[in-house]
Amino acid sequence: MNSSLPTILVNGQVSEQISVLDRGLAYGHGLFETVRVDNGKPLLLTQHLERLKAGCDRLYIEWPEKTESILTQEITQLCAGANAMVKIIVTAGSSGLGYAIPEVQTPLRLVIRFALPDYPLEYQTKGIAVCTCDYRLGYQAELAGLKHLNRLDQVLASTEWRG
Repeated sequence: MNSSLPTILVNGQVSEQISVLDRGLAYGHGLFETVRVDNGKPLLLTQHLERLKAGCDRLYIEWPEKTESILTQEITQLCAGANAMVKIIVTAGSSGLGYAIPEVQTPLRLVIRFALPDYPLEYQTKGIAVCTCDYRLGYQAELAGLKHLNRLDQVLASTEWRG
C-alpha cells in the first residue's frame, strides 16, 4: 500500500466503496472527526470520540457498545508509528427511500488516513492570509456544534477564496 495515498477502512475492512443507499451520502445523516496522529498516537482521541458519540445521540445514529474501542483499534491499525491525519466518519448506514430514520440501523464506520499537509515553514514565522467571506453560514440550533456531513455552507463559502 502506498503510504502517500490515504488508507481507508470501511467497517474495519480495507475498501474504497460504500453503498449508494448510505444515509450519509443520500441525506448527510452522519458525522465526522479529524484527528492528528503523532508517531502512531492519536491526539485527544478520547475527546474526539466523546464528541462523535454525543453527536450520534443527537442525530439518532446508533452507537454500538464497543464502537469506541473498535475505532481506537482501527486508527491504531492504520497509523502504527505514523504522523498522519485521520478522518473518522460515522453514518446511520444504508436504508431505502425516505427521510424517516430507520427503526433498525447498521451504522457505517469509515476511518481514513491522510498524509500530514506539507505547509511552508513561512506559515509558522510569517503567518497566513485570511479573508472574510460574503457568504453567511446558515444557523440551525439543532445542528449547532455538530460536525455533521452537510458541509454545503463551507463549500459555497470556499468559492470566495480564489480571489
